[in-house]
Order: sequence, then structure tokens, then C-alpha cells
Amino acid sequence: MHAYHKNKIQLYMIHLQSIKVISHVTQKLFVLLLLKAFAIALVLFYAGLGLSPDEAQYWTWSQKLDFGYYSKPPAIAWQIWLGTTLFGNTELGVRALSLVIGTILPLLLFKLAKDLKTSSIGAYLAAVAFAFSPIGIFSSILAITDGGMILFWTVALYFLLRDMNKNKCPNYLLIGGSIAIGALFKWPIYFFWVLIIPSALYFKVLRSWKILSGILFSLLGLIPSLYWNIKHDFATFKHVQATLLKDAYSTSSGNFFDFLGAEVALVSPVLFILILLTLWHLKKSQAAKFSAYMTSAIFTFGAFLSIFTKVQGNWIIFAYPSAFLLLAYASPYQKFIKFGVIVSLVLTSFVLSIPSLPSFPYKINPFKHNVGWDNVKSALQKAGYNPEKDLLFSDTYQGASILSFYGQKQHLAYFFNLKRCRKNQFSYWPKMPVIDEDANFGKAYFVVFENKQPQELITLIQFYEKQLTPYFDEVKTVGIFPLFKVKEIAEKNALIIKCERYNGKVPAESNKF
Repeated sequence: MHAYHKNKIQLYMIHLQSIKVISHVTQKLFVLLLLKAFAIALVLFYAGLGLSPDEAQYWTWSQKLDFGYYSKPPAIAWQIWLGTTLFGNTELGVRALSLVIGTILPLLLFKLAKDLKTSSIGAYLAAVAFAFSPIGIFSSILAITDGGMILFWTVALYFLLRDMNKNKCPNYLLIGGSIAIGALFKWPIYFFWVLIIPSALYFKVLRSWKILSGILFSLLGLIPSLYWNIKHDFATFKHVQATLLKDAYSTSSGNFFDFLGAEVALVSPVLFILILLTLWHLKKSQAAKFSAYMTSAIFTFGAFLSIFTKVQGNWIIFAYPSAFLLLAYASPYQKFIKFGVIVSLVLTSFVLSIPSLPSFPYKINPFKHNVGWDNVKSALQKAGYNPEKDLLFSDTYQGASILSFYGQKQHLAYFFNLKRCRKNQFSYWPKMPVIDEDANFGKAYFVVFENKQPQELITLIQFYEKQLTPYFDEVKTVGIFPLFKVKEIAEKNALIIKCERYNGKVPAESNKF
């Protein structure tokens, strides 16, 4: 046989073997992600992990679809609306699309790593590491705005690095479109541009005036929120401004070590160390170098800021798609990556089991804001609440949100700003109607949720009865109902006050945002 044809056949056989390996690895990844989805579904059904107050709040938004909301863009409400339309107004329905996002993200990372010509095993391990890291698992469970933003941040990263790897100018319109959709979840996605623009000084392939068209295109993601804010006195912008000013003038000395601990917890210790090692290892391609630059720039900025003010762990969550992508290049560390995934699974499984551990100390329970809500319905029943006739209200948006989701019939509760707290979404919805003889409803039940033991709530009873008296003819405390106990001690309680004949007056409106 001619040497030319012999070499060609050998190359063809190698190519077929490569396709076979890729196909096997892809199938293996799909199976693992399906097992993960099934396991998370079991957690949602049986682990006792109720909605957080923020998740319950987003659910109330989904009951009143709009182009924007007080503190966030609209997409999280749209996401929950779709999930609850498919699966009902249940905890699973609220979180269903989060599970979908958490499944798509590692697949997208795998696809990106393969397009960057990393090894099939490297791409597979990077995707698995992300999927089974704490950030990958909890983004599949919790219905929060971070999930959608990170998904479209990763899509934008895909379009950027794919073209960089081909040594061609990225399609900035595709990147801008991805950022525009991500901005419907959370505005910090625009930080993507802040990273690209200065990096063009080093990466020549990024230099193009077309970046301006991409930036302008991405601003379309602000239009729904802008429309809502024009109709609502620019409430979101005032809220963001007030939050930034509060942080700027905060006397806090920072939380560097807490911040660092939070980042390690989000990734898990072994994987966090491996990511740090890969920042300076095997950065051969422009795409790998840019991923290392993006990861280190975001993390360095967050760490520096945490020296001077309090920084939440999820503030730099968009550093991790590029961070886990680097693991695809870390061939010498593949055994350690596998070990890191096992450690991550063990730690995350333990954390997720905490709600079902009856003796776990409440003060350090990471889910203390999620547990006990399944007892709200029975507490309301014991208090005499009739969902066909009576109303529910609270003095916080968190309390009103929990009452709305966990109360019988899931009627939206009302917000009654007794303490003149800052405005919230309930401030822009209808106020509680006047209760009179001709009304088709009866009493209003005021409910406060407190992470305090019953004996600590006695002074609160006197306070709330005094505060509510100007608005009702009769105010009477029904009782304190335990929602969550540790070693037979009630750590979370519902204080319920029955109020009759509301006169229509409302507390003085707060000017705080």
C-alpha cells in the first residue's frame, strides 16, 4: 500500500477513535447530570428545605407578572411563573427552572472546553467539577437571580473564547445579546464589558470598534426595568443608589477572611486550591490566558473591596465559569480534580442533610431561614384563620411573602409598615381593603416570624398590640406558635394577632429605599 494512503487511513482511524471517546464521555456526563437532577428532586421533596424569604418574594412577583420589580429585573419572576405553570405553586414549581439552569451550565462549560481544543477528559472533569461543586448544586436548587445571570454570562464567555481561540475578533453582537438577556436577571452582568475593554490592551484579537455595537445592543436588557421604573418613580434605581451609599458610608472595617471563607465554601476546599494552581499553569492559548485573567481580576477586586467593606460571597459569583474552565487545561491535576469532586459531594450532602438533623444547633444552621415554614398553615388554622373570609398581613416584606406562599389558598398577604422600614415591592401593590359589615371577608391576622424563643417574644406582643390599635377596633393576641424546634426548644415562632374592623388608615409612608 502506498505510504500516503496508509497514513491517511491511520489518521482516519485516529479520528474515529477520537469521536468514539468524545461520544462516550458526553454520554457519561449526561448520565451524571440526570442522576444529579434526580437526587436534587428528592432533596426538594424530602429534605425539608423550604423556600427562603427571597424565593417566596420572587414567587409573589410571579403572581403579578410585570416588566420590572422594586429591587430586581423581571426575569426571575418570569422564570418562576413558567416553573409553577408546569408544576404548580409548589416548592418544586418555584425551583424547577433552577434545576434546568443548573443542568445546562455544566453542559455549556463542556461544550466550550471542547471547542477550545482541550482533551475530552479535561472538558468532562471541568464540567463535572462545576456540576457537583456547592455552587453548581445550590444553583440547581435555589430560585435566585444569580442562576440566570451566570448562565448568560457563560453564554457570552462562550462566544468570546470560541472566537479568540480561532484568533478572530469576537462577534460582539452575540456577546451583547447574551448580556442583554442576563441583565433581565441581574445587572452586574454588565461587569463583563469592564473586563473586556482593558484586556484589549493585551489581547489584540479583542480590538475592534464593533465592541461599541455590542455594548449598545446589551443595553436593550435594561428596557423592561426602565419602563417599569418610569411608571414607579425610578424605585429600583433609588434602591440601588441607597444601597451603594449605605455601603460607602458604612463603618464596617471589612470582612476579608469571611469573604475568603465564603468563596472556599462556594467551590469546596480542594477545587478552590486547584483553581488557584491553574491560574498560573498551562495557559498556552489566548482563551486560557483570558480565562485566567477574568477569574483573577474578579476575585482580586472582591478580595480588595472586602478589606474596606462587607462583601457577600455571591457578589463575585460570575468569576467561576471561567475558573472551572481552567480545570479543563489542568491535565496533571486530573486525579486531584476527581478527589475534589468527591470531597465536594460529601460536604454538600452533609450541608443539605442539616434541615433533617433535629439536634443541629440553630444559630449556625445555614438553612435557618428555610426551615419551619411547612408548619405555618397549621399555626394559622389553630389561630382561627379562615382563608375564605380573612386576610393576612405582616410588617415585613419577608413575612408577607412567606404568608402568601405557605398560607392556605396562597392568597397574597399585605405589607403593613409599622416600623417605617424601607420600601419594597408590596409598597407598590394595593393596600389592605377596609373591613366593614358589607365586606365579604372578616378578620385580618397579623403574623410576625421571629427566630426567638417564646419567652423572648412577650415584649413584642405589647409592642405590636400598641402599634396596631390605631388601625383596628379590636386587637387581640391569639398566641405564639412554634414552627421549628431543636431538642424540643422552639427556635422559630409565629406570633399571631387577630385584628377586627380595620378603619382604612395606614402607617406613615417611608421615604427609605
